[in-house]
Amino acid sequence: MDWCPEPDELTQLRQHLQLHMSGCCVFKGIPVSEFGVPAGALSSLKHRVVNNPDFYAKCTGQSRAIVAAEEEALRARLALAAQEIKDRAQAAPAVLRALDPLAFCAAYGVAIRDRIIGDGEVIDAPTVARAEAKRRRMQFDDKRVIAQRVGIGASRCALYAAWGQPTDVNRTISRAGVDIQHVFGRSYVYTANDIVTAIQD
Repeated sequence: MDWCPEPDELTQLRQHLQLHMSGCCVFKGIPVSEFGVPAGALSSLKHRVVNNPDFYAKCTGQSRAIVAAEEEALRARLALAAQEIKDRAQAAPAVLRALDPLAFCAAYGVAIRDRIIGDGEVIDAPTVARAEAKRRRMQFDDKRVIAQRVGIGASRCALYAAWGQPTDVNRTISRAGVDIQHVFGRSYVYTANDIVTAIQD
């Protein structure tokens, strides 16, 4: 099925649907569900849908064979993207498990806020990250992690979970312990024995 929308309907589609566009037409030969669009999303526009085999050429100036090839290529891209998402999700636990403790703290924050683990998005990243934190017996305040809030007395791990890994670290070792200056752009956070003691903006 295919259909040429009016300008206002086209705007509506761009805002609400994820369909393959070609010229003025929207080709819905691929099931709408594959795009994550609710089945009833087009219900109000059914009167605009036609099943004319010659409509392809009329609308795009292309033959049905060319259009079919484009749709098949789109199917292939969608399948590849779906497989990449699946592979990334399957690899996510191992990616987190391989990180050292502080790197995991930073990765936990990214997973909770942005649903990213490793090199890309993982739909259930927060669940995976929380499971790994539980395995490591580490606890996080997710509200502070999401809001990226850090206060005096926070742990170094909580700092990294909220702000990510610093761009630079300057370390001072004395009899009293280890003092570290963490550089985050123009902000500096100081820790003593892995506890935040000062924040300089």
